[in-house]
Amino acid sequence: METKLCRWCDPPQEKPISEFYKNHRAKDGLSSKCKECESKMHQVIYRTKKSHLRSSLKVNYKLTIKEFNKMYRNQKGACAICTVSGRRLVIDHDHISGKARGLLCDSCNHLLGRANDSIDILRNAIQYLEQSNA
Repeated sequence: METKLCRWCDPPQEKPISEFYKNHRAKDGLSSKCKECESKMHQVIYRTKKSHLRSSLKVNYKLTIKEFNKMYRNQKGACAICTVSGRRLVIDHDHISGKARGLLCDSCNHLLGRANDSIDILRNAIQYLEQSNA
């Protein structure tokens, strides 16, 4: 039975190669961490991201995780402008008040940002598109 040393285990342990995920970039074709250590690492990352999300929501947008989840459910996981779902959504906010307005995909968020949140610029863009498509 082939084995491999997991240096991430404390203390490092020799384990069967079936205890390692495949990794085509590694010389031996296997991950450097055993499946157990890989799982522990992902749990730590998940908890860190979750706590970071909570503090980021509160500090940057004055939102609780409940309010964020409600916003997400109300939009059915889709962008508030283009209504496409399955994309990564970001919190759109008013740059003057800091108040969260909704969840947008990166493209729509950049659209508003490049227009400086100006309703006049966006109306002009709509008129331009309507005239050029006539």
